[in-house]
Amino acid sequence: MQHTVDLKYNYRHYHCVMRRANPDCTTERITEKELFDAVFSVIRKEITAAADVRKLLDKVSKSKNHLDNLNRLQKSVRDVNMRINRNVALRNRLFDTFGDGLITEQEFKQMKDDYADEAERLQSELAEFEQEYARLSSVYSKDNERIVSFIKFKKQKALTRNMLTELVEKIIVHGTDSIDIVWRYTDEYNAVCELAKAGGQ
Repeated sequence: MQHTVDLKYNYRHYHCVMRRANPDCTTERITEKELFDAVFSVIRKEITAAADVRKLLDKVSKSKNHLDNLNRLQKSVRDVNMRINRNVALRNRLFDTFGDGLITEQEFKQMKDDYADEAERLQSELAEFEQEYARLSSVYSKDNERIVSFIKFKKQKALTRNMLTELVEKIIVHGTDSIDIVWRYTDEYNAVCELAKAGGQ
């Protein structure tokens, strides 16, 4: 879209710079005020929706189901750490066992490989549990970054540049009566909303 100032009527409007080359492009123009009002109206609705999601996130974060999931993951992390410590201890004793002649060289090599494989598998399990715990801890927080980004503009009475740069990726104008707004971090925000709804059921 190209921004133009109409000196005769003293107002600003936007029109598509590709309208001559692209027959599908609209030839209509939208005034700056119409565009700003439309965008602000949509943002206000999203702010209201974000506030509702935040309340639901707060409820879900305190629910028994969510707390049970966090406790289960914490227990899994502790259990895997215990198995990792046991693995390290067995690997350390393996050299002494071989040195004392209690196992053959072939048995030593096999057991050494087995312990190494187990150590790698345990580290992988630990990383998965820790990542899932961190994800659940943050995604259900009422202070989720994307939710807070919307809520902080709750008292705004008009569209601002700061609001646009923080919330909006781009605006697509189809004509005088239709616009699409592409939000920043849309996938993450939608995922949070879906998780909140699922957790609240």
